[in-house]
Amino acid sequence: EIQKVNHNVRVKSTKIEVEIDVRLISTCFTLMWKLLLHFTINNKNRYSHNLTVYFYPSSDIIDREEDGNVKKWKHILSAILLILSVAIGSIFIIGFIRYETLISEKPLDEVIAEIRSDPNYISLDDVNDDFINALLAVEDPTFYEHGGIVLSNIIEAVATNLREQDFVMGGSTITQQLSKNIYLDSKKTFQRKIAELFFVHDLESTYSKDEILEFYINVIYFGDGYYGINEAANGYFHKAPKNLTIAQATLLAGLPQAPAIYQLSDGMIFAKKRQQVVLEAMKEQKLITEQQLYEIYNQPV
Repeated sequence: EIQKVNHNVRVKSTKIEVEIDVRLISTCFTLMWKLLLHFTINNKNRYSHNLTVYFYPSSDIIDREEDGNVKKWKHILSAILLILSVAIGSIFIIGFIRYETLISEKPLDEVIAEIRSDPNYISLDDVNDDFINALLAVEDPTFYEHGGIVLSNIIEAVATNLREQDFVMGGSTITQQLSKNIYLDSKKTFQRKIAELFFVHDLESTYSKDEILEFYINVIYFGDGYYGINEAANGYFHKAPKNLTIAQATLLAGLPQAPAIYQLSDGMIFAKKRQQVVLEAMKEQKLITEQQLYEIYNQPV
């Protein structure tokens, strides 16, 4: 994905750069597996030995054997919990340190002031409602209902990423994406996600939902060098965001997900496929009908 600084808005840390990713958690689970395997083999050998010596073991011997098994299981579970605690604790601490470093280098109010001072900054009232509806439908349908994060999305993303041994799912809300755009880089690590949560708290506790959405549509990248909806609407269609047709609005709403792929200069085929995803999301939110979906998709842009 193309990375570009947007009018010096993005802030990068020069004090700390720590790489902690899914491999750390994988290592922890590998250690757990080895411990369980070691216990299972040792326990099997011990039980087989007892069967050889005591072909008809007494109830006292069986009780002692079961007590020993319980103790070993307690030890192994304690080891697992310790490993998990260290791994999760390390990620949280490093994520918080990164947040503290970045926020001390440039406070949030300064970053927001820079965004608002951009000549191409545009208010939410001056943007086509179809674009706003399309963007929310495909990226964050419950934006006005949650507090910046959706726990179910995070749990699903974590489970998927651990299963795939890679970052294949993000689960980010618009507030989280805004945090990433103005403070963080695109490297997908657990410590970045933790730092992101602290920025989300700051944004949600300081600004209204409309303000957060307004900031977001002014900093997101649409490909072909266009940052923000004002640059994208004028650059791609030579018109103000308020004057976009619904076909143009829904096409643009799909670009920020992967601008390097969907940018209209060389990715129109992929952009149209993404537009279909946007329209399907709008239909699910009952913003358009099935008939309107096909009509909008087939409109020339």
